Amino acid sequence: MNRYFNCLLLLVAANLLLSDLAVNVNMLVKTNNLFNAEIYVPRPEYPRPNFIRSPWLSLNGFWYFQIDPENRGLNDEWYLQGRVNQQHILVPFPWQSKLAFNASSNYSNLVNYRGVAWYQREFVVPVEWAGKRVILNFAGVDYHAMVWVNEKYVGEHFGGYTCFSFDITDHVKIGAANTVTVRVYDPPDTSEIPCGKQRSLYQPVWENVKFTSSSGLWRTVWIEARSLSHIVDFYIIPNVDESTVQFKINISLISTSTLTLKVFDPFNKLVAIKHLSILPGEKSVETSMHIDEPLLWSPENPHLYNVSITLIDGSGNIDEVWTYFGMRKISAGKGKIYLNNKPIYLMGALVQGYNPSGIYTSPTDEYIKRDIETAKNLGFNILRMHVKIEDPRFYYWADKLGMLIWQDIPNIERFTPISRANFERELKEIILQLRNHPSIIAWCIFNEEWGLSEGKMSDEIAASSQIRDFVKKMTHLVRQLDPHRLIVDNSPAWSQSHSHMETDICDYHPYASNIATWREMLEEIIKNTYNGSTFNFAPGYSYAGQPVIISECGIEGINGFRWTINELRKYQEIVGYIYTELYDVEHEYAGLMTYNRVLKRGDYNITKVNTLDYLAVDSEYLKASIFPRVITQTNFTINVYFSHYGSEEERGYLCWKLDGADVENKKPVNFTPYKVNTYILSFPAPQSLVKLRIWIEDERGCVLAEQTAYINVTVENVEKEIVDSSSYFAYIVCAVIILVVAYISYRAFQYKRFKK
Repeated sequence: MNRYFNCLLLLVAANLLLSDLAVNVNMLVKTNNLFNAEIYVPRPEYPRPNFIRSPWLSLNGFWYFQIDPENRGLNDEWYLQGRVNQQHILVPFPWQSKLAFNASSNYSNLVNYRGVAWYQREFVVPVEWAGKRVILNFAGVDYHAMVWVNEKYVGEHFGGYTCFSFDITDHVKIGAANTVTVRVYDPPDTSEIPCGKQRSLYQPVWENVKFTSSSGLWRTVWIEARSLSHIVDFYIIPNVDESTVQFKINISLISTSTLTLKVFDPFNKLVAIKHLSILPGEKSVETSMHIDEPLLWSPENPHLYNVSITLIDGSGNIDEVWTYFGMRKISAGKGKIYLNNKPIYLMGALVQGYNPSGIYTSPTDEYIKRDIETAKNLGFNILRMHVKIEDPRFYYWADKLGMLIWQDIPNIERFTPISRANFERELKEIILQLRNHPSIIAWCIFNEEWGLSEGKMSDEIAASSQIRDFVKKMTHLVRQLDPHRLIVDNSPAWSQSHSHMETDICDYHPYASNIATWREMLEEIIKNTYNGSTFNFAPGYSYAGQPVIISECGIEGINGFRWTINELRKYQEIVGYIYTELYDVEHEYAGLMTYNRVLKRGDYNITKVNTLDYLAVDSEYLKASIFPRVITQTNFTINVYFSHYGSEEERGYLCWKLDGADVENKKPVNFTPYKVNTYILSFPAPQSLVKLRIWIEDERGCVLAEQTAYINVTVENVEKEIVDSSSYFAYIVCAVIILVVAYISYRAFQYKRFKK
């Protein structure tokens, strides 16, 4: 029996190991590779789901790989066929990751390597692609990529977070083997490039929150066929107020062409169609289409409309692209955020986009989907993607599953002319590539002045006009590229109280390890939230009704989540939170889940905290206390705060019941939607520790929100005896007599002792 049990344990352990490495056959697709052997190719799904073009062929899988620490490869012509042959690496995983080398010894040797490395592999262009243009696509290479095809240089790209492509038609052979070579340089010192939280040799004050780097071909590589006349890109702008959708399409033509747009509703019914004639020389076209009774996109109902865009030129060449959009509007004003013209309360978690086996790259598409599903199941309606641009399929799943995204821009670390140029170039590419996703509702350009303050956690924006001018320039650039989303110019640390300028959201990062300090911080925010307040704003700027969001908070992970959120839901002026963080990352253990995505154990249900309708009490009552609180009244009173964002109900009942009592108490109350409604409960003070259940019902008896409090009090006797002045005099006389007698007795004792 023990032998069978040990075998079972061994099988379980092996299964867990394979799950961590994500290389089992269920996660990968079998194909023929350049080594004339069958291998498993990871991440086989189409990599760019909001810009689908067929046919295509994935180049993921094993490539030849060789590091070049002395930077000899260019002079020694490593771009020639067969020159890169040191070892194999699995693309699309960064060379620091376990998955890149199946957790072999090569992984431990390269985990701290940053510098030059070379990739090379063969591929075959299908004969069916004859007459088409062949496009080589990279979904992401960190950081500088130089590319050769069949030993011919085809181009380069700077920036680790955006897609890029090359037309390689003139360099490939159809139906025969071709060689692609990529030289990647990821600088050891990342201080002048957008790098997010990737660790580098440059060590600013926030080095303790940096993680392992992700270098090389860290996203999918693929080739596709397209016509000479083709669709370059497009910008889709839904208009909820007018029930229309606008298309701005960039094209490349060789002759007069016809562009056809077809829009299908979420049930795949054709709801709009338009044909446009385009003349040679035209590079773009704009048009609008009306959508009857549009189904709006929201976290509760993430309706997506599918679109086919077809271009047919005079020679009959066809280029077709499939995409989608959501009828969604985001706006802010009068202290609130509006989704589709209705106030919304944001309940969010910060995510950093790391995982144990792939670091920056998710092991599978299902892994990405599961992260978002888990967040939704925990009640969150927004995720803050923290200083990282995720895999394009992350945003696809957010669009499809209904998860709002607050998108940070990866930061630089030093404020130099080079770093500013690198930041601006990559910022522009990021906005242009992501602005069609309905899930993204806010761009956060800078976080805690990283890259602006030379590593100092101080008010550099307030102190430097040059820094203020650069932040404003970037804010204007983002607003020009995408005027339909909210913008946070700089998301400030608590110590940076003068950081905002032209922001759409007034946000804060207050971190507190106890309820008292947390309450003081929140009250400081509320005290300074009024029109004209210069608190949290740079010189020359002031608060003007922007919604207040706590965009980072929490220190104790799951242990502090309940009281942290409970306390801030009491404040009318705060309309959302983002808790740090959804899951642990490497040495950072602040997550609600472990790094392996296992929910940590708590003594409450997280989904009861993440609710649009929330019932708050003073946080001291959330847990049972063994020490009774002293009160001076025979009746016990408790304040109840109903944050009402879940519906537009205006009347109902405030109900409560003490543990062990036979009777439920109920009283009619009014409540205003999209506000915090305050009530006072009063009842005879209990004689011992009791549990108090409180809930709000609507008029139909449906529970809108509920809370549990623990009451442990003792009543102090407040009726003092009245003592008249004669009694006081008598007490004093008696005390004096006692003291005199005691003194005489003591002296007599001393005298007798002396005589002896």
